[in-house]
Amino acid sequence: MNFEDFIEKDWSFLDSGHTRTAEVEKKIERIISARKIEGSSVVLVSIKKYDNVNGWQGELIYLPEKWASFDVMFLYFLPSLPFELDQVFGALATRCAILVISHPEGREVLEQQRQQYPEFIVSNLPDKLTLEIAAAGNSFEVIEFVDEAGIYLAVLQFKAKC
Repeated sequence: MNFEDFIEKDWSFLDSGHTRTAEVEKKIERIISARKIEGSSVVLVSIKKYDNVNGWQGELIYLPEKWASFDVMFLYFLPSLPFELDQVFGALATRCAILVISHPEGREVLEQQRQQYPEFIVSNLPDKLTLEIAAAGNSFEVIEFVDEAGIYLAVLQFKAKC
């Protein structure tokens, strides 16, 4: 996939700010609170909603070395990434991070989004077994997994010492 094509697409369908209900807000809060964030935490957030959040806009697997280590990485929309799960975990394992993969509306809404925006949704949310196999191969451990109607949440802890 050409990276310029990736960033030039209209990703506004991900910003559910105009349709957020109290229930969706509660799910987003649950995702964010999956890992304790403190004032000293170094966090990579893969959404571009807030201009005051510094983030890497580029291919995830080519994250610059100057962004050496994070306490937590939030990966909101994994199915839009043009990479295999092993590539994502391999790139992030060297960052010694806790990885939070989520979709606040769950697999069912993802399928609706796939039908509406097939050029954006290029993969699926991994099931628990697939996630555990890919995680183990890259020194991660699945410490929390929720795949229910209305929410998908996977929290992975890096196991090896850096």
